Amino acid sequence: MTESKTGLNKPRAPWQRTTTVFLCCAPLVAASMSTSAQETGKANNDQPYRLAPVIVNAQANADDDANSVVAKELWVGGKVATSLLDTPASVSVVTQKEIEQRSASTTEEVLQYTPGVITDYYGTDDRNDYFTIRGFQATTYRDGLTLGSMRGVREEPFAYERVEVLRGANSTLFGPADPGGSVNFVSKRPRFERIGQGYLTYGSFDHKEAGLDVGDSLNENETLAYRLTGKIQDSEREYDYSRDDNEFVMGGLTWEPTVFTSATVILDHLK
Repeated sequence: MTESKTGLNKPRAPWQRTTTVFLCCAPLVAASMSTSAQETGKANNDQPYRLAPVIVNAQANADDDANSVVAKELWVGGKVATSLLDTPASVSVVTQKEIEQRSASTTEEVLQYTPGVITDYYGTDDRNDYFTIRGFQATTYRDGLTLGSMRGVREEPFAYERVEVLRGANSTLFGPADPGGSVNFVSKRPRFERIGQGYLTYGSFDHKEAGLDVGDSLNENETLAYRLTGKIQDSEREYDYSRDDNEFVMGGLTWEPTVFTSATVILDHLK
């Protein structure tokens, strides 16, 4: 069009001819790419997008921690069962299986391998259990209910499914508490399954011991369950005129009319 208007017949330079070709082809290439993109997008929209399956398990085995040395849940950290991985605190849990494997017969023996806890600092004093957490006396709880500070109290490890230790200040959970930490004793509760355990022990220093732990559901509807736990011990210590006797019995009854409603009564005697 330029040549017909000007009437010039001079030959064009090579760069002019190349430029003309590019200008003519550029719209064609752009149009071709745009059409291809629209077709691809339309094809993708026609095909459904399939997500990976999500599996939800709504049931949990209640005795996982009792049958394992490594606990998965913390019961006192948030007043409800909480995963140890999601608990924003330094915690340790001594399970029933670990207590049995170590043959721990006192609270001092249960806690003596727990980080931050010092036990048995009165030596051969066998009257009570003494321990500190991070250098301070520990506030103790039983099933989340306060027992006060542990300053000369004897507890029976055979009565508990687990012992939980929270290190550091945690007064936001239950109110005033010692700055070193807290210990929560979780009692053995009735379950809607058959439980049967018994043992006899004889050892050094005329140590004689017998224990029993039984329980079961009381009706076919599984709304009522019981559990009976007992222990008797007649023993001496390594020094003369010492006594290490123990008499313990605990009974529990659970009523669970629905999945979301339950009531448990536990009575125990320890001498």
